[in-house]
Amino acid sequence: MSHARPGLTTCSQYDAALHALSAARQRWAETSVNRRLALLRQIKDALAGIAPAWVAAAAAAKGLPAGDPLAGKSGWRAPAR
Repeated sequence: MSHARPGLTTCSQYDAALHALSAARQRWAETSVNRRLALLRQIKDALAGIAPAWVAAAAAAKGLPAGDPLAGKSGWRAPAR
């Protein structure tokens, strides 16, 4: 799986992803709770591996220096200053 760098996703890529999500909604509704839990755990595990890079990129985009205590919050919401 490749991960696009911030700023390289186009509107047409977003539109295609939203279309794919919409098309799959019935299949998701028919998915058992146990299977949903398994899939969500896989997503959580995959995100845990790349979350530090996302946080660092978000902090850098906001102009926070490396090691700034607010950088850890940067991945989830805008830091309060």
